[in-house]
Amino acid sequence: MHCGVTSTPKPYRTCSFSLSKLSGIKKKTDSKPVEPAKKQVLLQRISRCEGEKYLKWVKDFVSKNKSMCVHLKKPSGADLWIEELENTKYNGDDDEVNAWGKFYLPEIVKMQVIGVVKGTSCPCDELVLMTREDKKLYGYDGEELHLVASSFLELCDKTIEYPASKRYYNGEAFKDMTEEDWKKVKMSDVGRKLQEEHKKLVNETQSAFVA
Repeated sequence: MHCGVTSTPKPYRTCSFSLSKLSGIKKKTDSKPVEPAKKQVLLQRISRCEGEKYLKWVKDFVSKNKSMCVHLKKPSGADLWIEELENTKYNGDDDEVNAWGKFYLPEIVKMQVIGVVKGTSCPCDELVLMTREDKKLYGYDGEELHLVASSFLELCDKTIEYPASKRYYNGEAFKDMTEEDWKKVKMSDVGRKLQEEHKKLVNETQSAFVA
């Protein structure tokens, strides 16, 4: 768990909602959710992107809109800062970042960071918002991975669910494995990494007791 010093975002631009720009239609106010017509245009654009193409689309979107701040309706009082991984507290923490797509969910996935949400009940200051190939959105709070939205499009309504009803812990990906499955995993890069993390956890626990 990483709940130490938080990153300091660059000066931000407020955003009526950046997603509406992608439809080619400017929003007149920032107090209303994206209108149905605009959502439909955006849906058409996103629906044409699948798998790696979708993640590339998200990456480009974040790059073009980084340092923008979106005031969320839910959770109340929370703000989404659109940021690349490099401007989060997990920049350079390859072990933690790799775990998001390998050790929490039932299958190995590739995650793309969208930004960080501040002003929630997250045990850390930053809830890292990310998405995967199937377009679901997850938030990492330093302890668990939360399924905060079923689609990237839910951000058009400035809404995510946190704490989420569906959440995953580190290592949950392996809970239903058979002995034969474990043998295969232990021989893989993922398995070796899991064993290293287990040894590290045991050593840290022993040190705590000695202290």
